[in-house]
Amino acid sequence: MNYRFGRWRIAPQARELWHDGQLQPVARRVFECLAYLIEHRERAVGRDELVAALWGRVDVADVLVSQLIARTRRTIGDDAQSQRAIRTVPGFGYRWVMPLDEADAGAEVAAAPAVGAADTHAAPPPAAAGERPQSPSRRRRAGALASAALAVLVVAGAGAWWLATQRAPAPVAAAAAHDAVVLVLPFEVSAAREQGWLRLGAMDLVAERLRAAQLPVPASESVVAALHAHADADTVSGEQDAVDAFKPQLVVRGRVRQSSEGWQVELEALDDRGTSHRVSATRAQPTEAARQASGMLLAALGHRGPADEEGGADPLDDRLQRVQAAILGNEYGLARELLEQASPAEQGDPRLRYNAAKVEFNLGHLDQADAILRALLADPATLPFELRTNVLVSRGMLAMRRGDCAAAEPWYDAAVRIAEPDGKPLAQGNALAGRGLARACLRRFDDASNDLGLARARMAAAGDALGLARVDNYLGLLDADRRRLADALVDFRAAATTFERFGVVDAQRAVLNGQLEVQADLLQHADALATSERLWALRAQVADPGQRLALAANRARALIDVGRLQAAAQVLAATADDLAAATQSGYGHYVHAQSARLAELLGDRERALAEARLALAAWPKQPDEPLRERTVWLLVRAGADEPAGSAIEDTSPYAALVLATRGRARNDAATATRQYERALAAAERGGVPATVADAAIAYAGWLLEHGDTRRAAEVGGRVARWADRDFACAELQVALYQALGREDLRVDALRQADALAGERQVSAALRDAAVSPVRS
Repeated sequence: MNYRFGRWRIAPQARELWHDGQLQPVARRVFECLAYLIEHRERAVGRDELVAALWGRVDVADVLVSQLIARTRRTIGDDAQSQRAIRTVPGFGYRWVMPLDEADAGAEVAAAPAVGAADTHAAPPPAAAGERPQSPSRRRRAGALASAALAVLVVAGAGAWWLATQRAPAPVAAAAAHDAVVLVLPFEVSAAREQGWLRLGAMDLVAERLRAAQLPVPASESVVAALHAHADADTVSGEQDAVDAFKPQLVVRGRVRQSSEGWQVELEALDDRGTSHRVSATRAQPTEAARQASGMLLAALGHRGPADEEGGADPLDDRLQRVQAAILGNEYGLARELLEQASPAEQGDPRLRYNAAKVEFNLGHLDQADAILRALLADPATLPFELRTNVLVSRGMLAMRRGDCAAAEPWYDAAVRIAEPDGKPLAQGNALAGRGLARACLRRFDDASNDLGLARARMAAAGDALGLARVDNYLGLLDADRRRLADALVDFRAAATTFERFGVVDAQRAVLNGQLEVQADLLQHADALATSERLWALRAQVADPGQRLALAANRARALIDVGRLQAAAQVLAATADDLAAATQSGYGHYVHAQSARLAELLGDRERALAEARLALAAWPKQPDEPLRERTVWLLVRAGADEPAGSAIEDTSPYAALVLATRGRARNDAATATRQYERALAAAERGGVPATVADAAIAYAGWLLEHGDTRRAAEVGGRVARWADRDFACAELQVALYQALGREDLRVDALRQADALAGERQVSAALRDAAVSPVRS
């Protein structure tokens, strides 16, 4: 029997899941979980029954079950807050609650997409890409990269991928420290179900204690991300795969159980030579026991414990660790509920308030997060060192998320000044990485390179593979800012592969956005389309409506570039709800810019003008962002004046193109020619193919109109190398060969243009008489 729910259809026997007529890639165990709950929808399915059905045994950790349910929900657009489809039955299990209709087998086959275009990799679960002259935009990079660094805000620590090539100098000592990584795994818990938070909470507490003793312990969300990526494997092999990702010298496993004597925490540390250290502590509260056990383990390993080891248990520890465990598990609704249940006195604790800011940030509520962080910094002397550093880094991320790179740098700078004397490499690495990103955004490339080189060394010393990879991601973006697009593309591809391996969805989304933008700037439209397919597969797992807008804008861009105009129109039309919802964290101006571009191609001048004006009215002030500048040029081509505040820097090729278009409109041939020459020269200095193509096609069209065939051929020849992959470049070659009277070459060029046109049309006049090309 096949079933339909909402816009989804599932065929359990065929093992197929369809959404809006398109077959969806889905991980094996996620599909089996979905099918089992649907086929037993008449009742609640117990946790043990589900485990037995999906794993074939009962000894599966609760954290793996929770991760699987979270992944299953995200696959169909559900989440732990709304529970529209899969409801948690407290203390028991889960139940399917969304209404179902029986569906005919094969109902969607006719609508299925052609094999080969879509990414076939299953979308993994989430954990955690600006100013770029004639390259991927600074604004988008600043905001998307701040989102890629969500993991830093989650536990102020991790972020990206593991890249084999070291792009910046790192001291030999740092490499040695990286070899000595201490990995703390999620705990086994033998207690009531409501104590399941201890699996991640106790893990994070012990990791913090070991890290405070200067041991290189990866951030907890890096470990959780690695485990997410292997959640479909059995417990033993999946855990081993995750361990292999870090190559630690020491692995710490913990067990928690409740007895008549209180809470017992047992730690076992096994090194790479097979030597084992075991310690055990029993206390009235589990967090007290975990603290004492971590101190005993440090002593057994020959390390001095943290200075406050004997300072007594903090009464907030249990709640704090519960909240942090929920955040680690991406259960932001639960984390918020736990925070709201705190007493008034507890709610004033800066640690809980900082966690509240993390929750709001991850939900896209930037104003609320900002207000909490501002209040925390009102009296910074009351904040412990690490918390103060984390708050400063978070303020920098908020500024970056809003695209204000200049405002972000001072926050990161303050964090660096605090972190450097302390000697904690993870805090230093986070602060330096953020400042390097901000400085790259501000085009202070040498300063950015220095920061990122140091950050990489600190992350290596901390043993944080994902943090190390995040820095490498930023180094790749620095390459893109310096117009080393081919190098940046290598970095992005490596990043995307590793993020997928670790199951870090937000980071995958950010790096794929960056990859797509570079591919589009290189006029590699087919590759950009393939990247957009991978991005689109992640959409259901992106909670922030603003980030979904950025994703939709890039998907539309890729579709437009290959001439799939109707598909682009559908993507843009589907953004209405997100445009309304993304009041704090939106990228609506990107959606409007692509809508304007599409309307121009479809010949709808009024719609193009309206969308371009909407885009520019909402655009943050980024004076040399190419997409914004192209949108201004679109307005001028349509005969309108650019709105106040949308001026383009004089050194940009698009400033010259605007002036040339105006000169052309008033028949001022001398001004138009001079400005076209200036635009082409500036574009070629920048070296970005998409910008060179804009300038060359516009200029060559002007020259052809005025009978200067020789100069038009010279200019058009500069983009002939891209005529095999860009429609406008191919169309220009048709016009040039017509003007030159080369019928044999014109026919070949026309065939090439037709092959690239998609739903666009080569001008009928171009088939029999020389006319100017499309762009003017």
